[in-house]
Amino acid sequence: MVLSFVFAMPWLGLVCLFSLGMTMYLLNSPMQMFYLAVAEQDYPQSMVLASSLISIFNNVGIAVGSAAGGGVVTHFGLNWLGLSGGVFTVVALIVLLLLNRVRRQTKNE
Repeated sequence: MVLSFVFAMPWLGLVCLFSLGMTMYLLNSPMQMFYLAVAEQDYPQSMVLASSLISIFNNVGIAVGSAAGGGVVTHFGLNWLGLSGGVFTVVALIVLLLLNRVRRQTKNE
């Protein structure tokens, strides 16, 4: 949502895009470690499958995000793109919180 405001200033837009890209790659490794820890705890025989599913679903996420973004731009315009990305972020955060709660409950049992 910030990108629409900072694109008027090229240097600020570049800094914002750089930080967005760095955040994506910095969060990738902890996310992989989390998924592999869940797989190791619950399904230790399927570690190779779990590690391959990470890249598969990363690509699925890119495809779904691109398709949804294209649909938003086509039907609502470019101004709504940030808000739709925010909706995806909130949904992902809710899923992450639920997954953490389930994981904590299974550890305590």
